[in-house]
Parts: sequence; structure tokens; C-alpha cells
Amino acid sequence: MQNLRGVWIPNVQHSQVLDSKKNTAMAMNFLKKIGCNVVFPVVWNQGYTLFPSKVMQKYGFDAISPYFAVQKRDPLADVISEARRVGLAVIPWFEYGFIGSVRVDGSPILNKKPQWAARDRQGKILTTPPYIWMNALDPEVQQFFLSLILEVAQNYNVDGIQLDDHFGLPVNGGYDDKTKSLYRQQYKQEPPTDVKDQKWIQWRADLFTKFIRQLYLSVKKIGVQKKKPLLFSVAPSVQPFGMNSFLQDSDTWVKEGLVDIVHPQIYRSDLEDYKSEVEKIQAEFTPAQLEKFAPGIALIGSSQDLTYSDIMMRLEFNRENGLDGYVFFEYERLQQLYTNFLITRSSDAEAFFLSVV
Repeated sequence: MQNLRGVWIPNVQHSQVLDSKKNTAMAMNFLKKIGCNVVFPVVWNQGYTLFPSKVMQKYGFDAISPYFAVQKRDPLADVISEARRVGLAVIPWFEYGFIGSVRVDGSPILNKKPQWAARDRQGKILTTPPYIWMNALDPEVQQFFLSLILEVAQNYNVDGIQLDDHFGLPVNGGYDDKTKSLYRQQYKQEPPTDVKDQKWIQWRADLFTKFIRQLYLSVKKIGVQKKKPLLFSVAPSVQPFGMNSFLQDSDTWVKEGLVDIVHPQIYRSDLEDYKSEVEKIQAEFTPAQLEKFAPGIALIGSSQDLTYSDIMMRLEFNRENGLDGYVFFEYERLQQLYTNFLITRSSDAEAFFLSVV
């Protein structure tokens, strides 16, 4: 998708976009006004869907997040309706990936399916506080996710689906009985106890890449059936961190043609650090492959929030390096920047991202 100008829409903390259809409509109007063309609304978070799911019910889970069950609303349907009204594309975002929950009292998924838990080398349930993880390498867990993703692709008028850095497995995982047994069958020995052993990392990452291939082909098949191309979009961590920390071999996914759009999360407050990551991407891929990249930019930085000037310098540098698109994290900060822009510059909406649109 050329010149993608997207925004992630979460449902936690301060974000209120999905709280009502009125809020959703106002958000879509705003994004259209400033020149965005794609929204990435969250549909999977903390072990719950943000749409009524028959797949979830089939597995014995809540059909939708309790918050929206009380409202008797389908937030995804509202986003699609309002986005289409103003001409925006919609790519649902499965934000939590294989994270079961952030709840200290357990996961709504793993409480009912404890056998789905990822395990560390001590055999304990894998956690990276505050997250509790499901086993991304377990075929049964993978089938659950495949069904969930295809449910959205099949039943909603969307333009694709998106996965992110949580759609992987922390490098400490892979020590569950199923994965260890598979490793023994292949190598006639126990898996390495060193979680950073490079062959062990690659072996587990290859298993996950195999699943990515299955997802990609399945989504594409539905697109053919619906006579509407569906995009397979991913927002991984930058490399080599993504590979060495979450078994996400996203470079291979791009080179093997298993993704349509890639939004590496170049979440860097320092401009030079940001430039360094973009240059690594430019050096790694061919011009044709670079066309798939639209970097993820966090407007709320790890050490400081980005200013309008910060954003413009990043987008200009992207263009100089053959990366025309972007996706912002996230909506509320973008709206705040816009408000500040109008106050300080006494300008109009058309000028906000004039250098981008």
C-alpha cells in the first residue's frame, strides 16, 4: 500500500475512541481531516476480543470483552462503519498476540486452558512482567489464533489484519513438553539450556515462521474468496532485537514474501537513533522489498514525547531512504499534537501534515 498514513487505535489507559460510536465517528472525522488513510483498531487485548466472537465461545471463553458486553456493542463494526463513511481503510490489530493477560491473578485464557501456557527452562509458566504468555509454538494454540484471525477476515469488511511484536514468543520459552519432544525427535538430544544459543533461537524461530506462512496463505485465500485483496501486515520489533528476544525472524518473512506491509517499531526518542534503525533497514532490503516498509513511530517516547518538529524530521528522513509511509502510535497523542499545532501556529487542518500528504 503506497504512501500509507496510518494510526494505531488502542483501548487501554487514556484512549476513548472505542468507548462509544460517537467517539469513534469523531475520531474518524479527525483522521480523515489531517490526511490519514488507514486505521489499525485493536481487536485482541488482555485475553479478550473487541468484537463478538463465535471462536472464543467455541473454546469456552467470553465472546467479547466484558466492558463491551455490558454496552452490547461491537466496537469493530462501529470503526468499520465510520471509517468507510469517510473513506479510510481498516486493518484490525491483534495487539496482544500470544500474551494471555497482564492480570496478576492469571489469564482469562490460561485459567481455562492451562495446557496452553508457555514454559521456561525451569518448567514454570513464562512471564515477562507484567505479561503472562501462551505458547506460540503449540499447534493447538496456533489453531486457536488462526481461527480468531480468519473469523475477522471472513466476517468483516476489512482491508487486512495486523500482528505486532507480541505475536511471538520470548526467548526464554520453548521448554514445554510438546516443543521439547519435537526437538528430541529431530536432534536426538535435549534442547539447550542456554536460551540464547543461536541454533536453538533459529530452530524455534523457524517453527514460528512456518506458522506465519500458514497465516499469510490462509488470509490470502479468504481474500480470493471475497474477491477483495486482504493485506497481511506486521509490526515487529526492530532486528536483531526481535529475533533474539521474541523469535520473530521478520527479515525472513519479508524476503520470503510472507508479509504485505511491515511497520518495524522504530520507537526512538533520539533522532540519530531513529536514523540508525532506518539505515539498517535500507541496507538489508532491495528497493522492491523496501516498498513494503512503513515504519512505526511512537509519538509517546520512552524518554520523551515527540514534538511536531520531531515527527517531521523523521518522516523527511524516511522519504530520503525510500520509506514513504508511516504508522503512528497512537491516536490520542496525535490529536494532542494537532491541537497544540493549531494553538501555536494559528493555522488550519490542511497545514498539519502538509509535508506528508
